[in-house]
Amino acid sequence: MPNPIITSSKLEKPRQRLFRKYSHFRSWHKLADSLGVNIAYVYDYAIYGKEPGNPEIRKALGIPYHHRTIDDHLAHDDIQDMPLPLLTWAFENREEMKP
Repeated sequence: MPNPIITSSKLEKPRQRLFRKYSHFRSWHKLADSLGVNIAYVYDYAIYGKEPGNPEIRKALGIPYHHRTIDDHLAHDDIQDMPLPLLTWAFENREEMKP
């Protein structure tokens, strides 16, 4: 069984792909132009691992975009941090606890 600390994360492969493309273009500016995104997004992700929030930019960089499910929100968010439509739905469809 591989050691989870040593093995790379799922997001490491898109970064490695960017470095391979960088070695082909030999310029972050040319690479960003070929992907159709701003160089800041490409450089920040490749060098620092900073992921952009915009789904279109994530797609251009090859980063998978994970949409949070309702269960994720209900399990991990505080009530004040939940989106209002989700909070409304949660209260309307709640099941009372039985003693």
